[in-house]
Amino acid sequence: MLTTEGIPAAAAPWRSTPAIVVTHQFLLKEVWARPTCNDTHYLRIFVRKLRQKIEADPTQPRILLTELGVGYRLVVPEPASNHAVAS
Repeated sequence: MLTTEGIPAAAAPWRSTPAIVVTHQFLLKEVWARPTCNDTHYLRIFVRKLRQKIEADPTQPRILLTELGVGYRLVVPEPASNHAVAS
């Protein structure tokens, strides 16, 4: 599902402040519309599949980080510089 800006709904909380932690409860309520659900099993499966698509090594995530017991943090990587560093 996409927001009106074309951003995947699951990523919408991060669009203006990428370093914030988005809680499990927020994702379950706002993305999956399950406000009373405390089961994060399906959320973990979704995050694992998402990491397989966006991470170089999904077993050592550097972009979508887990905040244990809380939720997830999106870390936007620094763009690669086109200029070689002089040694």
